[in-house]
Parts: sequence; C-alpha cells; structure tokens
Amino acid sequence: MLPISALRDRLRLPPDQDASLVSIRDQVIGLFESKTGARWKFEEDHVETLYPDHDRLTLLRVELRPIVELTKVEEMDLFPGATFEEQDLAGVLVIGDRQLRKLSGFWRRVVRLTYDGGWTDATCPAEVREALLLQAAFQQERHSDQKLAVSSTNFEGGSGVYLDAEMHPVFRRCCEARARRSGA
Repeated sequence: MLPISALRDRLRLPPDQDASLVSIRDQVIGLFESKTGARWKFEEDHVETLYPDHDRLTLLRVELRPIVELTKVEEMDLFPGATFEEQDLAGVLVIGDRQLRKLSGFWRRVVRLTYDGGWTDATCPAEVREALLLQAAFQQERHSDQKLAVSSTNFEGGSGVYLDAEMHPVFRRCCEARARRSGA
C-alpha cells in the first residue's frame, strides 16, 4: 500500500533508516484504517467468519477491502454437531469492493470466507498513497522540535491559530471521503 522506497524519498532519509520507516508506515496505515473504519492493507488467504443477523439475508459485508479474489466460501448452521460445508463460488457474486451476494437462497447462520483482499503497492489509488505520504511526513515533523501551529487571517481582518495535532488536512479529507464511500 505504501512502499518503503517512496516513504524514504518523501522523508529524505538514508537507507539505514528503513527499520524506523516500517514503523512509521504501519502507524500511518493503522491510522488510515481506524479513521475509515475498514482494513485496506493487502492480505493473502485472509479468513473471516461472519454471523448473519437473521436467516433471510442474501448480502454480506466483509472486513478487508477491496476483495481481490474469493477463494473459498463455507457455511454452517447453528446446531450441535454442525460442520462447515464448502459452497460453489459460482453461487456468490462480489459487489463493489466489500459485499458478497448469495445468488440462490439465503446465507446460513455462520459463514467462513477465504479471500485475497486489500491494496498492494501497485493497486493503492494515487490520492490515497499521496495522503499516506503526507501523513507520514506530518507525523515525522510533529515528533520534531518544530512548531506546527499555523496562523491565519480571514478577509474580515480576524485571525486565529489552529493545529490538528493528529492528521495532515489532506490525509483527514482522504479518510473522510473513504469512510463516506464505504458507509463506515
């Protein structure tokens, strides 16, 4: 989602600082995921167990997005001795980046999914990557001794000082937009 090389270039750090860059990258991605209410970092063979709210449900939302490839769907009823039964993938339609529709019938009470999902370095949208890089630089600057408060003057002659101690403005807008699109 955010290559170390891009982060190193943006922060102007030497290659011997890569260990700290991994930590910064993970913090920024973690903040992005917490603010958008979803997981985005690529995982292969991610296993997720869902418990549909009622027995007449045909649509499920998964945790990790976007769904890259659905590899296994298993369902089980809730009664003693029940076991998971593998379902035909042709009976499940991926809708958008995180929803699954069962084409015939309803989901059982327990659904276990195995899928590849999330963004890789190559598939992460450019505006998200740029927001992540800006946030990483902002966090690095925030932890330095430099002053981050910004003075402003409005058209009426008034002034103020503002500071968002947690997020770069572009990063904040990107998080808000992704949260709105996903319904988080």
